[in-house]
Amino acid sequence: MTLELAWQLLIGTALFVLPGYAAIAILRPRLNFGPVEELCLAVGLSIGIIPLALYVYTLFGLALTPAWAAGLLATAALASAGRIRQQWLHWGTNRTGKLPVAGLALGLIFLGSLVARLLAVKGIDFPLWTDSYHHTMISQIIVDTGRVPDSYEPYAPIHDFTYHFGFHALVAWFHWLTGVPVPRAVVVVGQAVNALVVPTTYLLGWRLFQDRLAGLVAAFITGLISHMPALFVNWGRYTQLSGQILLPAVIVLTLETLERQEPDTRLGILAGLSLAGLFLVHNRITLFFLVFAGLYTLARFPSSSTSRPRRTLLVGVGWIALTALAVDGPWIWRFFGGFGGTVLRQLVSGYQPQAFGAYFDWQLVQFVDHGARLGLWIFGALGTVWGLVRRDRSVWLIFLWTLCLLVAANLNLIGIRPVFSTYIVIIWIYLPVALCIGFLSSRVHHLARVHTGIRIIKYPVMELIAAVGLTLAGIAQVRYIAGLTEPQNGFVREADLEAMHWIGENIPADAVFTIEAFFWTPRVAHGLDAGYWIPLLTGRETSVPPEPYASDGSPAYIAHVNQLIRALGEPTNPDRLWNTLEGYGITHIYIGSRPTERDPEFFLQDPRHFELLYSKDDVWIFKVVG
Repeated sequence: MTLELAWQLLIGTALFVLPGYAAIAILRPRLNFGPVEELCLAVGLSIGIIPLALYVYTLFGLALTPAWAAGLLATAALASAGRIRQQWLHWGTNRTGKLPVAGLALGLIFLGSLVARLLAVKGIDFPLWTDSYHHTMISQIIVDTGRVPDSYEPYAPIHDFTYHFGFHALVAWFHWLTGVPVPRAVVVVGQAVNALVVPTTYLLGWRLFQDRLAGLVAAFITGLISHMPALFVNWGRYTQLSGQILLPAVIVLTLETLERQEPDTRLGILAGLSLAGLFLVHNRITLFFLVFAGLYTLARFPSSSTSRPRRTLLVGVGWIALTALAVDGPWIWRFFGGFGGTVLRQLVSGYQPQAFGAYFDWQLVQFVDHGARLGLWIFGALGTVWGLVRRDRSVWLIFLWTLCLLVAANLNLIGIRPVFSTYIVIIWIYLPVALCIGFLSSRVHHLARVHTGIRIIKYPVMELIAAVGLTLAGIAQVRYIAGLTEPQNGFVREADLEAMHWIGENIPADAVFTIEAFFWTPRVAHGLDAGYWIPLLTGRETSVPPEPYASDGSPAYIAHVNQLIRALGEPTNPDRLWNTLEGYGITHIYIGSRPTERDPEFFLQDPRHFELLYSKDDVWIFKVVG
């Protein structure tokens, strides 16, 4: 291991552990967690605390710098040191210092998951597919300014910013402390977050079923057996992934708050802070949480036979909601002044199919391709049926939660505009499937213990054998997980980087490039090759802005961009295209090394209008001759 890699691992560990631990240490809620469970909670919390820190700095008109970022992380280390020491000393005294088998197995599963995910991106310096471009751009803006962005300038003429920025704050922090270039930092941080599905899934399974084995099996599945969420690497949808990894921590803190016999203000505030962080990380996953919390509260309220438990429940809900609203209030106001307001207006006006095309459509095969493998669905269904029949409250809650999300995603069938698509639910659904398999494993294990008559003194030995066996089987899965990456989804390749350098030295700063584009809904287009990255890599303008133009751009700007992209895609001969390019002020054409439908021969046949400036390794640059 090189010194540089060791430093990155050290910083990554500090970044994903210390902020959450510091929040727990400062608020000191009464948590009856073991050290392993509290560590898992701290990991999940850290994903939300980092963007909260950036957000608070911005509210106070301050700007983060690498020095400030290092100082804050060092402060978090000091704040959490006492709590960590107390937890492990107390546990060591009561457990004779032996590491619990579940903790050992969980650590090995996480290590295997992390190694697999980092191997999957070995040699990949730029994140894959279309979302990665604007994630890298937003991260770069945070790095450049030290603040939550106000706009997408100087990389795109979009003057508002209401996009979630939690993942991008993590990337900026990692870049500041390690010096890893921002595009590569997006890849590394994204894969690290992906591996954190192991501790947060374990935490949720352990808390829902009050069983470490249930949590361990669920974590094992999401980390090393399931192709989800490992496949997120191919789409660059690291923002939704970050929300999904934080979500279990928010749920666990909410359950802890609402199930207390007496109100715990500090715990309610911590849960509220985690919810505030979740909204900054991903607003649609925040809706997932609200559906869960609503179902849970409705289920608990009638079952509270006296006024005291009901009062405790309502006080807990109040503390969580008030804390989240107080912290996120300014950002919520800004959000509904932009993208959130657009969605509200669409909800009021009703579902309009022509505006969304096939965006809300889905196919059953997607539940296997991008949800959970068929074998996992079978075992998950068995666990679900068992839990429903046995009236297990947690299984019922998971089942109804998933069902409600799927119904909400298909409201277009009755003329209501859904706030998220079925596909967004599908790429999250690995979590409830894994949890139900964890429940099934726990129940089977319990029945085996009861009916075989194994003496309790022999049981830990068998538990050790089972845990080690599962872990070794998981390690064998490392190669499978590492092989899920699809490099062909990468836009920026070595040949493109060389071309970008050439552009920086030879093309005027006021040049405007046209690039190949695709409308994935009637209202939103994105680039298809490295030309999409030209503004970020060279400072030159392109005909296709980053995807959030459809949410943060003005109606006039969105209409102009879409009209431009469609106009450039219509001409069937070079002469007509030249007239269109001239009319829109386009000066250059870029064709990247990633294959698209744009053919350089189309331009080569008309050298009078299109002058070839660059041709190397399947990258072509033409000048529009006026």
